[in-house]
Amino acid sequence: MKTGIKKPSWKRVVLIGSIVVVAAAITIYVLASVQAWNTAISSTAQASSDLKQSVDSKLATETPPASVPVAIDEILKSYNDTLSQGPCQLPPLFEWQSNLPWLKDNRQACLTTAQAADELASSLTDMQVFYKQDAAAAVLVKQATEGTASTTDYTAAAATWQKVADDKSLITDDAFKPVGAKVIEVSGAIAAAYTSLAAANSKEDKAAFDAAQKALGEAYARLAEIQTTSTEAQAVLVDSVVEAYDNV
Repeated sequence: MKTGIKKPSWKRVVLIGSIVVVAAAITIYVLASVQAWNTAISSTAQASSDLKQSVDSKLATETPPASVPVAIDEILKSYNDTLSQGPCQLPPLFEWQSNLPWLKDNRQACLTTAQAADELASSLTDMQVFYKQDAAAAVLVKQATEGTASTTDYTAAAATWQKVADDKSLITDDAFKPVGAKVIEVSGAIAAAYTSLAAANSKEDKAAFDAAQKALGEAYARLAEIQTTSTEAQAVLVDSVVEAYDNV
């Protein structure tokens, strides 16, 4: 007996099934895409916020200078770990969407946030390098000063200070270069005074010896210029960090 109900064509069933599968796949892709974008943007924003909070907590005004490099190490490690995949980073499956006109603004806003945080991290790195080099230079000057205190071997004393003056590692970093140059300049002046003192002493020339002693005292007094230059350079670095901090 025939009924009025027609069996659906298998082709139609396959077509409908395919449409359902494709629609489901598109829905899943769209949801995954939205999630990827949200994760990329929120993780970058969170990393920037965490970086700023780390600066607040680890670089308080009472932080001893010797502790600053260690504190910055901790800050930067935490920041880099948070952005281990890179800022505003999308999975390869969704990366092409960055070129879509209606998503470019989102990507650019994310990159702007990341750039501000990177500039703060860069300023902190400059400060870290400066403090390390400043501490190393202070050790060199202290060792030379203590090693030549009350010495009568003026030639050896001149060599000690000339070694500091010849240390080119003091001027390899741009941020520390003004201080390093001052260390070299003052050390060279002390070395020159000791050389004059040695020459006058060997000739038993009292007038020249007295003049060289005066020059030596004046050269040693210039050690204070190193601290002044260091303080001024530190102020520039602090201003740079503060400016970058305010932009995050």
